[in-house]
Amino acid sequence: MWLIYAFLTALFTFFHDILIKEVSRKINVYVVTWGWMMFSLPLLYLLMMKQGVPVLGDNFFTAAATSATILSFGLIFYTKAIEASDLSLTIPILTFTPVFLLITSPLMLHEFPKLTGFLGVVLIVVGGYLLKFSRNSKSLWEPFQHLFKEKGPRYMLVVALLFSISANIDKIGVRNSSPVMWAATIYTLVAIIFSIFIFFKVKDIRKEIAAGGSGLILIGICNAIAFLCQMQAISLTLVPYLIAVKRSSAIMSSLYGLIILKEEGFRQRLFGVCLMVFGVVLIVLA
Repeated sequence: MWLIYAFLTALFTFFHDILIKEVSRKINVYVVTWGWMMFSLPLLYLLMMKQGVPVLGDNFFTAAATSATILSFGLIFYTKAIEASDLSLTIPILTFTPVFLLITSPLMLHEFPKLTGFLGVVLIVVGGYLLKFSRNSKSLWEPFQHLFKEKGPRYMLVVALLFSISANIDKIGVRNSSPVMWAATIYTLVAIIFSIFIFFKVKDIRKEIAAGGSGLILIGICNAIAFLCQMQAISLTLVPYLIAVKRSSAIMSSLYGLIILKEEGFRQRLFGVCLMVFGVVLIVLA
């Protein structure tokens, strides 16, 4: 079941990313980030009302406050990275979140992947990096070279590290509540924090939200579903496995570019796709 939830996470993450690309062309990227939190809440609250509030564990409130703070900083750095540098230099760095998880999960959760699973995670990371890598770049190592030259890749490296920490705290939070309760709590706290942030960062918030329109709502719905599926999966498997499979959304993005946008260069990306698929197979066999 965890694999089904993980692939659903990847699918709705793909929809979420496509929508963000479209809406970000119209409005401030900080408002887009705020929107994917705020407009996730109605669906999450409806589900929580249906399921009811579970018995909360002793670590719930500490985990929620910690995760919301880390996630908020991660989202701020994420938007700053996109603002500071080209996507071709920043997004490949984010694919290394599962690598950090191979370090943070054993330290925080005492979860140690098997060798087969470890290799699967590495293959998915490398394949994802190749898919996100821009064909216009001069060198395969260009995003890493720009870590020393530009703020964007450095910001995104911080994001990858922060997300690797918050993903582990998510598992602690789910253990002390339920997937729906945890998702609703975290998104409420982050939405409040980000509302304060954009109040000082964005001049005409109402105009930006109106311009985003239904796109912001769809982003929120897709994000809510993706996060709920992620929380379901996280309770059933190791965190590095889940996040690695989640990155298979990069395969969907490549297929979307090939079939819908008629992009060229899929043959060059095919090797990355094969690596990611083989990595998923190794994780399943672990």
